[in-house]
Amino acid sequence: MSNDKQQKSNLKQSGSSADAIASLLDEDTLRFGDEAPLTPQEPGTESAAEPAALSEEHRTLKATFDDQIRTQQATIASLEESLSRAKEAVLRAQAETANAHRRAEKTIADAHKYALEKFAKQLLDVVDSLERALEVDLSAAAEPGVK
Repeated sequence: MSNDKQQKSNLKQSGSSADAIASLLDEDTLRFGDEAPLTPQEPGTESAAEPAALSEEHRTLKATFDDQIRTQQATIASLEESLSRAKEAVLRAQAETANAHRRAEKTIADAHKYALEKFAKQLLDVVDSLERALEVDLSAAAEPGVK
């Protein structure tokens, strides 16, 4: 209680609120000491600012937290690897689709080409027969019905 009274008297004496806040901060710094700023650390490493005598519960919680971080990092690495494999599979599937499309177009073009050749071959037989018929001299035919 004596600290509270002292703080109130300090506030009254300072005259301005900014001065009062500054004096309270100075008192807190004197009372608690300068604290080192918090910086991120790698799991499992202790800094010099950490107290050497952490309670067993704190150590257990820290170990659990570190394990969770390692597990999450492993999960992230696994997911990134899966993503890269999936991207590669998509690219392969796209290439296979493009190849199948080209093969189908070639097959259709070949079918048209060979169908036309087959039709032309059949027409050649007909043309040959007609040419032979025209070559026959009907005037010299012995039979009167042939004329």
